[in-house]
Amino acid sequence: MKKSVLLLWFLLSTSLFSQEVYWEKILNQDYIWDLKRSSNGYLFACRQSFRGVLRSTDQGNTWNEIPLPPYIYKIAIDQNDFIYAGADGSWQGIYKSTDYGNTWFPCYAGYVYTRSMFVSSENYIYVGGYQGDFIKSTDSGNTWSSHSVTNKEIISIETTSNGQIFICTYFGSLFTSTDFGETWIEVTGLSSTTSIVADSNDYLYTYIEHNGVGISTDYGLTWNFSSGSFTWAGHYSVLAIDSAQNIYCAYGNVYKSTDGGLSWTNMGGPDYVRSILTFEDKILLATYQGIYRYDPSVPIYVGNNYFPLAMGSKSQYLVAGQFIGLYSYSLNQFEIEKDTIIQNNEYLLYKNNWVRYSEEEKKIWVWYNDSDRVYMDFSLPPMATFLHYSGTPYNYIATVFDGNKFLFGDSVIYKGISWSNNNYSYYQESFGENIGPFFYSFESSNGPDSYSVSSLIMEILLDSLGNEIYLTDHHKPEINLIPITLINSNSFHLNFSVGHFHSVFFDPNSWNEGINFIKDVLFVSNYSKNDSILLNDTIAAYNTPKTSQYSITFPIDTTLLQNGYSFNYRVIAKDKGIIQETSISPDSGYYHCLWDFTSGIGDETTGVNNYSLKQNYPNPFNPSTRIQYAISSRQLVTLKVYDVLGKEIATLVNEEKSAGSYEIEFNASHLASGIYYYQLRAGDYVETKKMILLK
Repeated sequence: MKKSVLLLWFLLSTSLFSQEVYWEKILNQDYIWDLKRSSNGYLFACRQSFRGVLRSTDQGNTWNEIPLPPYIYKIAIDQNDFIYAGADGSWQGIYKSTDYGNTWFPCYAGYVYTRSMFVSSENYIYVGGYQGDFIKSTDSGNTWSSHSVTNKEIISIETTSNGQIFICTYFGSLFTSTDFGETWIEVTGLSSTTSIVADSNDYLYTYIEHNGVGISTDYGLTWNFSSGSFTWAGHYSVLAIDSAQNIYCAYGNVYKSTDGGLSWTNMGGPDYVRSILTFEDKILLATYQGIYRYDPSVPIYVGNNYFPLAMGSKSQYLVAGQFIGLYSYSLNQFEIEKDTIIQNNEYLLYKNNWVRYSEEEKKIWVWYNDSDRVYMDFSLPPMATFLHYSGTPYNYIATVFDGNKFLFGDSVIYKGISWSNNNYSYYQESFGENIGPFFYSFESSNGPDSYSVSSLIMEILLDSLGNEIYLTDHHKPEINLIPITLINSNSFHLNFSVGHFHSVFFDPNSWNEGINFIKDVLFVSNYSKNDSILLNDTIAAYNTPKTSQYSITFPIDTTLLQNGYSFNYRVIAKDKGIIQETSISPDSGYYHCLWDFTSGIGDETTGVNNYSLKQNYPNPFNPSTRIQYAISSRQLVTLKVYDVLGKEIATLVNEEKSAGSYEIEFNASHLASGIYYYQLRAGDYVETKKMILLK
């Protein structure tokens, strides 16, 4: 019976049918080396370097670190649920836990760089080392013995029901022992084996680089394999067998055989698989990018409306790039301005290609050479591959991925594709539900390293009635200025900055062009006194190139200010968004600037000997202070308080006063902490001083 099965297997060419499988990423960590499961359902994963070991008590939904030394490379769990962790690097040794990983103690302190661990049906613990050393324990890790097998690292261990042991070495050979590891012989005729497993019939399966999966039905004496069996898999390809005797082989994709290796199904999956764990009807993969899970009870999510663009749609992208080590940023925006009908289907001119999106088929098609080419297939699950047309006369194998991203105030489900048109250029594009394409990247290592990343920052879509739908995060210009409230010259000069979330600046002296996302900065002003308002021309602020710095210089009519007028102004900033945002400083009204008679041009306090305004006392104050002033003749006297914007806060005196010295109390309990000004007017005498309220 074995011979007939083997002959049939040998004659049939290995078929690689595609199968839609949803690989859910349940742990986003780099370099997961191994996965094991205890009888109570706990999962254990070890990570590279100092990142230690993780444990999950809920089927992999959540993970927590457990107390173990660093550099744990492999894990084994025996029939008593005792857990063994083999270290690598400078942290040599083997550690043991008898309480599901809560506490650990060293059980082997010898020199070993662990590369593989295995528990036999006899409950023996086998460990393979980096330098070909084979270590075993027959008493649950209490004592150990070491044997040298080869000078190459042992990367896979398997046993058959009669106790025979098989080991694979890295880029090496297959060795076997029939006396529980005491002596070893090399299996001839095989080379570059990477992994070995045995099924319930003691049939052996091993992956042989460039030759595929081989099978032996006579305990390794003879081998056959199909040369068409995904021979492109890497030299670290791993094998596994589940409880239903299905065989899995993985490195760049997962391949499954349900008939003892006669045929194989491509299940897709991530790259760089380091370990396969099967239990119940689930498959878990330890990879360089994290842990992925296939659970057939979880339906494949397809989603809706990944390309909602229509005539009149507008999109704006921030583009970041690097070339020869130099960085640059720019803006890219486009509008769907043309459409056409081809074979009763509407196509839009998108990025120089005629494209259409079919919600029924869940595909984006590109019209090329009188036929439709698939650009994106949203019906596929993550890790699936398809023939992708990239807008040139060429097709490439693209891989699907998915995820969630917070965009425009909401969590958006997206699907994307990644592909490469050679060994040096890599591309990636993402599409969000009800948003469309929002991310595109290109990376090349052919010649000078370079990359370009385009990220959607705002978009205008149209609904079925043609109404515009605005998608934006409403980032506004950020005006930062210190208002001028007193002036004593005929020129008003204001320095300030206008920043923006999307602005990017480099050293102004460098050649790099950043982005100033501010389009216009305007200065609006007028003079006012009582009900009289005199408008000025609006002028544009000057921007220092490659910075967020702005300045305004404006001529002042000093005569108006010396005759009681205030100079009122505000700054208006507008950005470059296709959904433009505007900021005004102040938020409402104007800043008010008064004439400073205490110094400068036209200082009318010169020669006045009997008029005075003293500094308030105490200063700073809370909440009351006293103000003293003196006049030399009977005058109409006003004493008023202003805030930093020039707004009148209080009138302390407004009446005729005889010559003399006066003192008045100002209570500011109703005001906020800050700087305030008080101004005395008596005939032609005007004087202003500053005081500080500090609560």
